[in-house]
Amino acid sequence: EHQRAGRVADAVDDDALLAVTDPGVLGLVFLDIAAVVAGEVTQAVRDANSAAGPVHAGDYLGIDSEGIAVISQSVTGASVGLLARLVDGDHEIVTIITGLDATAEQTAEIEAWLEGEHPDVDVEVHHGGQPLYPYYFGVE
Repeated sequence: EHQRAGRVADAVDDDALLAVTDPGVLGLVFLDIAAVVAGEVTQAVRDANSAAGPVHAGDYLGIDSEGIAVISQSVTGASVGLLARLVDGDHEIVTIITGLDATAEQTAEIEAWLEGEHPDVDVEVHHGGQPLYPYYFGVE
C-alpha cells in the first residue's frame, strides 16, 4: 500500500514551521505544516481488503493520512469523495496536482464540485505529470 499523504506532517511536530523559498517571491514564506492536509488518488492493481471496504482491481482509491478512505469505480468519484473528507470550513486553498492519466474533463468536474460545495475555497491546479497517481491534493 502506498501512503505518501501525511508523511511530511508525520515527520515534524505539530508546532513546526517549514520555510519554503519560491524564486518568484522575495523572502521566505512560512507554512504551518500541521495545517496542511494531503491526499492522493490511485487505481488498485489487485483485489484487497481495506478499512474502507473491499477493493477490486481497477477501483480508484482515495488515500489520506490514515490509509484508504474512499473506494470508487471512477477517478472523479474517488477524488470528490476524498475531498469531501479533507476539506472543511476552516480551509482556504485546495491545490490539485494532476498526473499523467488525469484528463481536463475530470479535473473540471472536481473543480466544479469544489466550487459548488466550498465556494469560498480557492482552487489551484498544477500539472505534475506523476505516473500512477492521477491526483494529489493539498488542502490548507
